[in-house]
Amino acid sequence: MRQILKLDPLVESEARETRAFYYLLLLALLFIYGVTLYESPAMRQPARLIPFTLLMLLHGTLH
Repeated sequence: MRQILKLDPLVESEARETRAFYYLLLLALLFIYGVTLYESPAMRQPARLIPFTLLMLLHGTLH
């Protein structure tokens, strides 16, 4: 698969743009996660922290 990407400059360029968007999206999710934990002490309790963390990981993985 990597050989195909290297042969076609257009595909390689589109993949690079997609990767950049993905990293930006993950950065935004991490920022939201951090701000939520900083601003809401209730979210730091294990009963809420664990599901919130798992859902954020799932959200990032699905993107």
